[in-house]
Amino acid sequence: MRAITPPFFLLTKLVSLRDERRTRLSAEHHDAEDIVSLFVEVDELIAQVEHAGVLDDVQREFQQTLAALAVHDAVDLLELWLRDDVPDRIRVARDFLRLAAAEQPLRIPCDARKQSS
Repeated sequence: MRAITPPFFLLTKLVSLRDERRTRLSAEHHDAEDIVSLFVEVDELIAQVEHAGVLDDVQREFQQTLAALAVHDAVDLLELWLRDDVPDRIRVARDFLRLAAAEQPLRIPCDARKQSS
């Protein structure tokens, strides 16, 4: 049996989400759930993306997906998708924003900052 690695799974989910932009963007969207789950479950996702040599591709897909969904920035998307009960929210938010916001400064969503206090 062959399985897709996390970096390429992330890329396929981003492309799928962008292509399905006609559907209503919501926290319950299955591709959105899969993307957040990947960030939650794979502690070293950024290192895996870098090691696979697809960092630029992932960042470009995030930017194209944000544009296609008419979302102002990655923080808006993260606040929609990242539920309060997600374990290790700060790490997940940091990693998500690092990959999603290639051209934007890293900002932790307000509710994630409260959690670290």
